[in-house]
Amino acid sequence: MATNSGMVAHSGVEALWGQVAEEVRKVRLEAFGEDLIVRHKGVEDSCREILRQRVAEFNAASLSTHGELMSREDRAELQVRLEALLGSGPMEEFLKGDVEDVYVFGPSLVVLRRSDGTQQMLDQSVFPDETSMVRHIAHLAATQGQTSRRFDHSEPLLDLRLRSGERVFAVMSVSGAPFIVVRRHLHVSVTLDSLVENKTMPEDAGAFLQAAAARPSPCNMLIAGALSSGKTTLLRALLNAVHENEIVATIEQTFELFLEKSHPLTVAVETREPNTEEGGTSGEVTIESLARRFLRSGADRIIIGELRGAEALQFLLACGTGSDGSMCTIHAATPNTALHRLVTYSLRDPFAPPLEALSYEVGEAIHLVVHVVRHPVTGSREVNSITEVCGWSPERGFETVNIFARRGLTAPLEYMNPPRGDLLRERLELSGWTPPGNSSSSASASQKALVL
Repeated sequence: MATNSGMVAHSGVEALWGQVAEEVRKVRLEAFGEDLIVRHKGVEDSCREILRQRVAEFNAASLSTHGELMSREDRAELQVRLEALLGSGPMEEFLKGDVEDVYVFGPSLVVLRRSDGTQQMLDQSVFPDETSMVRHIAHLAATQGQTSRRFDHSEPLLDLRLRSGERVFAVMSVSGAPFIVVRRHLHVSVTLDSLVENKTMPEDAGAFLQAAAARPSPCNMLIAGALSSGKTTLLRALLNAVHENEIVATIEQTFELFLEKSHPLTVAVETREPNTEEGGTSGEVTIESLARRFLRSGADRIIIGELRGAEALQFLLACGTGSDGSMCTIHAATPNTALHRLVTYSLRDPFAPPLEALSYEVGEAIHLVVHVVRHPVTGSREVNSITEVCGWSPERGFETVNIFARRGLTAPLEYMNPPRGDLLRERLELSGWTPPGNSSSSASASQKALVL
């Protein structure tokens, strides 16, 4: 008898959730329009009041009919579902202030990473259990992304951008416990001046990069670094130097640059996963295909959010065929690694030229590599070096000059050498840059290129 009563109660809870979800959707639609995430506190409180009232009505009817109230577990589950519908659910309380990344290891362990590089571990229950955690992530995947995604045993990995802007990566089934990380974009509107102010780089390095990114003859740049080292933030700052009349194409795996918010002449595109409901690769749009098509778009600059594979060849072609000022980020531990990785990625294209020709093209088309790191002591994001690419030869490989560099891991970034190449120096001078100070030792040192 108790089993039948439990089945009836569970069925009633599911029906109640359907009613609550529909009422909440109507409230949100009337307040903001169907394609926006609700962030207005008054609307969220109204939605929570709807749930409270419907639970009270359910308890009154259930007590009269079955002599029992809704279980504590069912009430918790309904609350989790509602919070997921409103935004990021139980994790919403952590997505505030200077918190950049929220890592959740299973239902009860949270790590917060702040913008200053510090971390905080919280041993508290975020979800009732692993099943609720997976259900919440699946709900985010299905309803809160730009397109509906699956998250289940057949699709245990999830990578998407929420409509509210956060980036989400999650895994289940193939991991010991469910895991999710939510990454926030705290510095969407950022300039090189603001990065100088927060000590990401000194003033003379900021002035150099401003000249390198600005018209009339901007440089092609790689922004290299490890995961979460500040590559995207620096790229956003460099793009703020783009002239208002320039047409810019930004190509990304998932939207992170948001240049179109400050620069109207932006065509921003992102990849699209295949429609897994229909099977096959129907509807899939890859970053390689986007990069290939946008070479013919007539854009003044081609910006690729992050190079990961064969799209590198299209970026290289853009740099070498007149789209000066093109930029991208790339995961690499050193400028040397960044250049070699650009070659390796380009070789994945079936139409790539031979290795030597490709290496020569990289040496000619890429002007600068800006390397960013997290400070080994403070954890703050900083520019580690600005390196000129002087060419490539079979005998010597890539030749480079460190224009700005550090004398040690914790030493400050310093101006080391003037640009070696006449063409780069002319590009910078056209934008009004002059070398800081007068150092004869620097001038003589500049004649010796580093061989990588």
